[in-house]
Amino acid sequence: MIREVQENIASQMRSPPQDQNATMQLNMGEGKSTVILPTVASYLADGSRLVCVIGTKPQAKELFRMLTSKLGGLMNHQVYQMPFSRSLKLTEPNAHTISQFLKKCSETGGVLLMQPEHLLSFKLMGIENRLNSQEEVGQILLDVQHYFNTHSRFIVDESDDIFSVKFELIYTMGSQVAIDLSPNRWIIVQLYRDF
Repeated sequence: MIREVQENIASQMRSPPQDQNATMQLNMGEGKSTVILPTVASYLADGSRLVCVIGTKPQAKELFRMLTSKLGGLMNHQVYQMPFSRSLKLTEPNAHTISQFLKKCSETGGVLLMQPEHLLSFKLMGIENRLNSQEEVGQILLDVQHYFNTHSRFIVDESDDIFSVKFELIYTMGSQVAIDLSPNRWIIVQLYRDF
């Protein structure tokens, strides 16, 4: 049973206005994660695209349990996870396995559950591998990222948390060097403040 307000929101999420990104806001307890999210995910996971649900780390276990119980039984949608870290050292066969895994998830009507830091780490790893002379691995990962960008629908749970700047990842690479215009950068600011 789905309430009218839940169906209205789910309908807008299934087919957002002008096929653009959309953010929906509901009060706590109105069924965002337990009713609307699984309804939209099951509709979108039709084998034509990769459906990716993004949830925060604190809610990941409960979100996986809930999605598995709602989507796995009668609806026959498998829920996949792809934890990812930049500390992984991928080989070319590993990168191909990731590509095949995501395509299988898409083609079988699966739903991929990821955390924002996993998605950002994956995105950075392709670029990092290309810059570190692991061009084959890097290119495969960039191709997978292109697949994400062109064949996916993302459903973000708790968007106010996930779109917060605290989830931005900044990684340094190479040997340590001074930042541009140092120390004048902070001296000028301090002089200006004292003026």
